[in-house]
Amino acid sequence: MAGCRWHIGVVFGRTILFILIINIANVQPHSFDCPNFSSTYVKKLKLEGNASTLGSAIQLTTNATENGSGTVGRVTYPEQISLWDNSSDELKDFTTNFSFVVSSNQNHYGDGLAFFLASPNLPSADDENVRGGGLGIGLVDGRVNLIDPDYQFVAVEFDTYSDNWDPYGSHVGVNINAMKSQIFETWSPNTGKVCNCSIVYNSRKNILIVSFTRYNFGSGNITQSIQHLAYPVNIRDQLPKSVIVGISAATGEYAEELTLLSWSFSTRTRPPIQVNSKKKNKLISSIMLQGIGIGTGLFFILSGLVYILLWRMNKGKEKSISRLEMDDELHTRPKEISYQELAAATCWKSASGLKHVHIFF
Repeated sequence: MAGCRWHIGVVFGRTILFILIINIANVQPHSFDCPNFSSTYVKKLKLEGNASTLGSAIQLTTNATENGSGTVGRVTYPEQISLWDNSSDELKDFTTNFSFVVSSNQNHYGDGLAFFLASPNLPSADDENVRGGGLGIGLVDGRVNLIDPDYQFVAVEFDTYSDNWDPYGSHVGVNINAMKSQIFETWSPNTGKVCNCSIVYNSRKNILIVSFTRYNFGSGNITQSIQHLAYPVNIRDQLPKSVIVGISAATGEYAEELTLLSWSFSTRTRPPIQVNSKKKNKLISSIMLQGIGIGTGLFFILSGLVYILLWRMNKGKEKSISRLEMDDELHTRPKEISYQELAAATCWKSASGLKHVHIFF
């Protein structure tokens, strides 16, 4: 018996520990930080297509075309990331920061780079439809922008080549399930110079905010500034709960060298909205008063209904008793007859005209 109890205790303890581990895993935010891509950090990520390490950086594309058909390089986080909390089902915030360099020895180059969140059925980096203007994430066929209803993504693109669906010139845009940007800002990359980007998603306001380095060319001087772009989007409506997060780049007819220098990503679940003590007390008082009022009203209504029901029941009983008493009286009590009625009933005239009266004993 003691051995049995010990065994049950061990099983119970392990079960509780397992449940705690699951709960902790559910609330733990996903995050990683790669200040560079040395062997210590690059092993946290998955490299696809033409992506390869170059010192402490990741070279996504090379400054050369591959048989004129373009190339794709992609780096992703190997685990799927949940966009809303498992326990509360509340949408999460996310923040990502990365830096990269665009270089080219040609007058014309393309196609660009994109940060993305995509459904798990992300096309392979070897798929020709993600080359060129697809930036390794979207589906294109030559100069036609394709849309697959079963494949979803939200991306921020740094586009260096104008396709048929693009605005004129290099730009930064927000793309949802297609490579045509929902909103964009013009952008002028400075070849060989570092470009920094920060993307923040606010789940309470459902807004995506992009901040990025912009180089301004004028009067022989190059100045640097920070440009901002904001777009309202409910991530829950556009993406599945679990997504692949990554950065991709592609070349097409022209080529450029896109080198990723650093990348970090994190999610967080916002705490419940706190109500200050005064407002909270007022709210509690208001709820209590409403409850008391509703309760009192229901009490009087129910009391009235019970009173009416009892009154009708008593009324019915009184009527039944009255009918029974009348019936008893009719069956047991002799009918009273007056003397005049009796005389009239027993008196008649004879042939001689004399009145005769019968008296019964």
